[in-house]
Amino acid sequence: MTRMSDKFIELSDQQKERRKKNIYPHRLSRKVYARFAEEIASELCDDDDINRAIIWKKGRVNKERDFDGQEFQITVEKIDDYIQQKREGKLEIKETKKDILTKALNSDEHGGRVRAVGGHITPTLYFNVGRSWKTEDVDRKLMIEQKKDLIEARKLIQEQDTRIQKLEAIIYKIGAWDSEIDDKGSCSENCIK
Repeated sequence: MTRMSDKFIELSDQQKERRKKNIYPHRLSRKVYARFAEEIASELCDDDDINRAIIWKKGRVNKERDFDGQEFQITVEKIDDYIQQKREGKLEIKETKKDILTKALNSDEHGGRVRAVGGHITPTLYFNVGRSWKTEDVDRKLMIEQKKDLIEARKLIQEQDTRIQKLEAIIYKIGAWDSEIDDKGSCSENCIK
């Protein structure tokens, strides 16, 4: 396919239309998010949720250091507000695969990529969670109850082991442990007669 063929021109026009519909245009050109993050490292902090929002926001600034469009400006203000709330400790996001950026954009991450991080980073890797069906479908109260039951069962087993050890010590001490009985507690043929 050459650049002047009808098929190429048609495909190019389709992509131009798609690009026009993007309300959050990317402005990093060929620079990837990782190199951009190194450049603005002094502005970043220890919180990855805040850093991702800052990188996403600054990666979309135009040449005049401004944001294009009213909807884009509203989203940037939301991000700034959420960052401020998070720093003050007023905002706590407990949902998996959610952070400041997904909250401000009001959309979840796609299954195969994470915005403002770079290529080949999946939501599972970035948010450090397992499969969503394992974490979201489990009843938390049931899990806590099962954990308590398990702890109690372990205590009972420990108490029984201690009791058995005390009984064995008493048996050995009084000499009731016959040499004809093996260590599994069964009698030999001599004992049966």
